[in-house]
Amino acid sequence: MDLPSIDWMNESLEAAKAIITKFHALDGLDDFFKATTYSLFIQTDKPNAYGYIRLAKGASNFPIGIHTALAERDPRNQRMIVVVLVHELLHALHPDWGHDKINPLEKLLANKAGYFDSLVELQNLAVSGKLRICNS
Repeated sequence: MDLPSIDWMNESLEAAKAIITKFHALDGLDDFFKATTYSLFIQTDKPNAYGYIRLAKGASNFPIGIHTALAERDPRNQRMIVVVLVHELLHALHPDWGHDKINPLEKLLANKAGYFDSLVELQNLAVSGKLRICNS
C-alpha cells in the first residue's frame, strides 16, 4: 500500500506544541521542545489506535504514528491531528503519567485552544469503530 505524503502534518505538530506551551504550566517546557524531535508517520502496525508515540528512556527523537483515517489532508483531519499530537506530546513530557492524567489534560488543553469540535470528531470516529481513543 502506498502511503500518502505527510509533510503537511508538521504544521499540526507545531500547533500542538504551541497549545501545550501556551496552556500547560510546566517548568522547562521550552527547553524540552528545543531538545527533542519528532518523526511523524502513518501507522500500519496499530490499526485501532488514533495515534501513539514510541517512548524510549533517554531518547530525544520520538516517532509518532497517526491513524490512516486521518492521513488525507483536509482542515478537519488537520485539526484532529493537532489534538492527537497534543495527547502524544503529553506522553513524551510526562512518561510516568497514565491515561487517567493524560486524557483529562488533553481535553482541557484542546478546549482552551478552541479545538472542542475536533475532540467531538475524534469521539465520533471512535464510536463509528474506525479508530479507538486511548483507554476508552
